[in-house]
Amino acid sequence: MPLGNHVKLLDAVTTGTSGVVGNNGRGREHVFYIYGAGTVSAGAVQIEEAHSGSYSGTWDAAASPVTVVSGTVDTVRLTGCYGALRARVSTTVTGAGGNVSVEYFSNVAE
Repeated sequence: MPLGNHVKLLDAVTTGTSGVVGNNGRGREHVFYIYGAGTVSAGAVQIEEAHSGSYSGTWDAAASPVTVVSGTVDTVRLTGCYGALRARVSTTVTGAGGNVSVEYFSNVAE
C-alpha cells in the first residue's frame, strides 16, 4: 500500500483487516477517520502497529478500539514514528446494511 497523505484503508466493510501503511519510521502525525454507514448495531475498529508490514504475528494495539457509529466520524490521532500501521475490524459490524470505512492521513508526502 502506498505511503502518502491520504489512503483509504477500509471501504464499506463489515469484517477484515486493511492493507498496511508502511511508514518505515517516517512522519510524526497520523490520523485515522473511522465512520459507519447504514444501520449499525455493533462493531469496532482497532488501529494496530508492527515493526514491519510483512509481520505475520499478532500486531500491537496503537490505540483503544473505536466503536462504529452510523453517521458519525471518530478519529484516532497518533504522534510518533511507526514501522507499519493498519486498521482491523475487531468486532464485526452488524445491523441492516451497516458497514465501516477507515481513511488515513499523515504529514508525509508521497
